[in-house]
Order: sequence, then C-alpha cells, then structure tokens
Amino acid sequence: MTTTMTDLVNRFLTWPVPADVYPDGTPGQPGRTGTNLMTAQQAEAMLTHVLGDVLTEATKSERRAIAFGDIVQSQVVAMRAAVVAAKLEGLDVGMQWIANTLEGPGHLPDLEEARALGGAQALWDKETAEAEAFRAAHPAP
Repeated sequence: MTTTMTDLVNRFLTWPVPADVYPDGTPGQPGRTGTNLMTAQQAEAMLTHVLGDVLTEATKSERRAIAFGDIVQSQVVAMRAAVVAAKLEGLDVGMQWIANTLEGPGHLPDLEEARALGGAQALWDKETAEAEAFRAAHPAP
C-alpha cells in the first residue's frame, strides 16, 4: 500500500509530542500532538521539504515490484500449464508451452551455442555465472 503525503501529515499531526518539547511555552502538558506544533498545511510543507523526492521514488519502486511479481506469476503459471500438458497430452505438448513462453519475448536459447558449450548444464552454468557477475558489478542498494 502506497503511503501518501496526506497519510504522513495525519501521522505527524497525531504524533504525541514528547513531554520535554514545549511548542506553546508550557512544559509537561500530556496529550499534546503535532497539531500543537503546526497546521496540516504547514506540516505538509515541512514534510515535502524534508522528504524531497522520496515518496515519488517509493511509488515507482512499488510499481516495479508489482510488475516483477506479475512477471514471475505469469512464468509460474506457464510452467504449471507445461507440466499439466506434459502429463496429460505428452512431453512434446508440455515442452511447446515452455518454448512458446520463451519465444514470445525472444528468450529461446541458441541450440548451436548450447551444443558447442557442452549441453544444457553447460549453458546453465555459463548464463548463471554471467548473471552473478552482473549482479556483483551492480549490487542492489
């Protein structure tokens, strides 16, 4: 769930002010909240200044995570369908599901390259090493 500026302002305005903070010059008044410090408009201006582009970037990041999740879900559903097809209709039909899933976005492997490398395991090893090297060179923040 995306946190909005309104959510942040409301949280600030309901924040219990610590007893040693005297926004009105009177110490020790329990039950005071952020509303003793500023209005909603002032709190929004302050939070906008403090956060800068953080909320925008968080929203983009959340959208990317959802998109990646959708991609993984789609791939899992396709692989499940491939297993069902292989068991009910034959291995060739099951493999066709996998081939179709890879062909659409252009990810079918080069069979001659795989053969030259030594087969499926060698292709897996090469591509996994490349992915790991890329990730090492581009670590997540």
